[in-house]
Amino acid sequence: MAPQGLIARSPIFSIQTGVSKLTEKAKRVGCPECGAFVKSHNLNAHMKEVHKIKRKTSEQGRSRGDSKRTKGKSPRGGGVGFPWRLIVVGIVVLTMIGSILVIRPGSPPAPDGNGSIPAECVQGKTLVVNFDVKLHLYVTDPATHKNNFTHLIPNDLGKDPIDGQACTRSLSTGSASEYNASSQDAVIHVQSPEAKNFTLGDFFLLWSGQTLEPGKVASYWTNYGWRIVMKVNGAVVADTNVNPLYAYAALKLAPNQNIDFYVSK
Repeated sequence: MAPQGLIARSPIFSIQTGVSKLTEKAKRVGCPECGAFVKSHNLNAHMKEVHKIKRKTSEQGRSRGDSKRTKGKSPRGGGVGFPWRLIVVGIVVLTMIGSILVIRPGSPPAPDGNGSIPAECVQGKTLVVNFDVKLHLYVTDPATHKNNFTHLIPNDLGKDPIDGQACTRSLSTGSASEYNASSQDAVIHVQSPEAKNFTLGDFFLLWSGQTLEPGKVASYWTNYGWRIVMKVNGAVVADTNVNPLYAYAALKLAPNQNIDFYVSK
């Protein structure tokens, strides 16, 4: 029997009561302004009435957060964002097209089947410049058992017809009746109706597929172990063992000139 005036409580009832009080206490939250504990669902009213502050609800926060995250982006299923990527791609494409269409002034004339020499036909014209130059290219290569082998310089260079009409350029090589291309000096005709100078480099432009530059004559290059000696009228003008960067192409063509190249390994 419990003493008079006291209510008998079972252990289970006491535990339930404690849990209930803890649950009730857990539902209370502290006010961020004054520290007072109020029920969680009354916190907004407390802030508004006591502190005159309107507190954002969790739903409002989520809504504004979502609006910030989606700002500048097109929502799924509707709306279109600003097409920055399309604009950038368009600018790049226009720039590329512009660079292709730019015409560079002063470009050299296009080859007409005879190297880069313009199609200036000299036959039938009064010639102010008219002389011949001889050119020979000797090759010595132990690997192929060549000893002063003649590198072929074709006949009739610079004589390709234009629109079916015969045309001889200012620089041209003689016909087969003038020299044997496989064994003799090539004959170069230098002709022009105007007073002008021509160089050995001009002839190599006419000779399509061949190059003449410091350290390289036709297909023979010092980088591949070839030694190049150039003689004019029997006198040594350049030797790659002495002056490897000699500008052969700058040699001015002149009457009665004999130009010989000796390339060897």
